[in-house]
Amino acid sequence: MRTALKLAFLSLTAFLLAYGTAFCQDGTPPEPDDEFNLFLLLFGLCAIVGALVLFVLLTLLVAALILGLSAAGALSASLITGWQQRSVAAGFRSFLRTGLTVFGGLTGALLMWLVSMYFFEDTQVLLLCTVGFVAGALSGLLFAGLSIAILRWSLRFAQKKLGERVIKDKEHR
Repeated sequence: MRTALKLAFLSLTAFLLAYGTAFCQDGTPPEPDDEFNLFLLLFGLCAIVGALVLFVLLTLLVAALILGLSAAGALSASLITGWQQRSVAAGFRSFLRTGLTVFGGLTGALLMWLVSMYFFEDTQVLLLCTVGFVAGALSGLLFAGLSIAILRWSLRFAQKKLGERVIKDKEHR
């Protein structure tokens, strides 16, 4: 077996050496090919720009598809929550929490990716994007809770003012 491998290696080496020397040039310099073809340059630039535009459009299409599916999932989950609890307010709170959490997570991951690309060259991008997603999702959840609290306070304040106005209108009649 070893002898066959040695023989195959030697014959392959000899073949490669013979093949390389069989097609050598004869010493005459090649004809100059320095003709500048403007049409080919413009065609190449148009092809590059076209491919870049196509890439950007496909990337935006995929991002819009992902965001649309995320929004549809959040909406359907909030509708199911509202239907199960028989409360429009519960469905709205669920939609607000889910939507702001997903939006915060995606925004955090995108911002962390941009920061890692521009400032930190020798880092683990996936780890930083995961940390950005988690931090963004937590901040989105915190913002959703704060928004719900502010909305509740605003609704109570509006009900109180509207109730006072209705009582004043009844007294004037």
